[in-house]
Amino acid sequence: MVEFLKTNVYKISSVYKQAKQMEDIDKCHHLCRLFTELGEALLEMICNTPGEGLGDLTTVNLVLDGLDHYDWEVSYVTFNFWYRLCETLQEYFLELTRSTRLLVNWDREFKLNRNKF
Repeated sequence: MVEFLKTNVYKISSVYKQAKQMEDIDKCHHLCRLFTELGEALLEMICNTPGEGLGDLTTVNLVLDGLDHYDWEVSYVTFNFWYRLCETLQEYFLELTRSTRLLVNWDREFKLNRNKF
């Protein structure tokens, strides 16, 4: 179901480009909202498996297209996605840092205690 929705949202990206070219701000705003909602729904997959399956980075590119709009209200719609993306990546980084520290500390303890036996 999610794959079906993602594929069909990707298909309407050309509609967004046409609306932008025709300066139809309302249509751009609504489509940008749709792209942003898709990005937020797939955020975990985008961070866990970037470029694969539901983590396809085309979703990020669609949200990025919204940032490129000349009307600030259209661009503003994407703010929550970028905020959540930064927060999620920061959490992953902190978890990775914690895991690395645990491994380094375990390795140190192992080497110190190995000499005792």
